[in-house]
Amino acid sequence: DLKRGHLKIVMDGERMHGKWALIRLRDREERPGRKTRHNWLLIKEVDEEAKRGSAGDALAKALTSVKTGRTLDEIAAKSRSVWNSNRSTADNVKALAKSPAAQRAKPAKAPAKKKTRKTVAKRRRSDA
Repeated sequence: DLKRGHLKIVMDGERMHGKWALIRLRDREERPGRKTRHNWLLIKEVDEEAKRGSAGDALAKALTSVKTGRTLDEIAAKSRSVWNSNRSTADNVKALAKSPAAQRAKPAKAPAKKKTRKTVAKRRRSDA
């Protein structure tokens, strides 16, 4: 099914639960000066998590970002990271890198090293 553009998944997230289908649509014909668009649809499957007729309720409850806790208006008001579809990817990346938010960002920390029996034994010997 994946070769045909159909992927079925099960989510157990903060707001999205149950079975979902990710469906790839047919590519649009290329227009002069534009690249081919590869569009996808995410569709809720009918299962025990599906709540018929309550989509408006779910949207009214989910007014904030799961990641930041801010509303869309708050995010938009403070965002300097704007992606412009009429620019190339390289131009967008350069512009975003120059933004104040990117300049304030700290580099990610390296993941913690996994403790092995040898490192634990070495620490015990050095502590003794």
